[in-house]
Amino acid sequence: MLLRVTNRNSFTLTDRYDGVDYKFEPNKPTVIEEAAARHFFGYGMADKSPFLVRQGWSVSSDRMEEAMKKLNKFVFEQGSVEFSPADDEIEEIAEEESPDIVKLQSKVKKIAVRQDPIKSM
Repeated sequence: MLLRVTNRNSFTLTDRYDGVDYKFEPNKPTVIEEAAARHFFGYGMADKSPFLVRQGWSVSSDRMEEAMKKLNKFVFEQGSVEFSPADDEIEEIAEEESPDIVKLQSKVKKIAVRQDPIKSM
């Protein structure tokens, strides 16, 4: 499942998951996989403390409330991608330089993304 994450903090968060660098700029949505959200933010987990420590927001229990304020400013929205059927026809386009190579192109009419706000993380 894909999530759209919007950072409502005044700072940019950068992190890395599964060999991919992510950047969460203020008020700019970033689409990530659910597994990455769990890794960065503890998405779907009851205990957020390991993730707050990992981000460097809370190194002791007395900073937990302040750290949770930062985490709660990340907005998560679920989405799904729906593809409408492509045209029935597939065009064959011959390359002029290499007539023995044929490219196939499919015409996609529409790609729609439905977004459903998540009530709680």
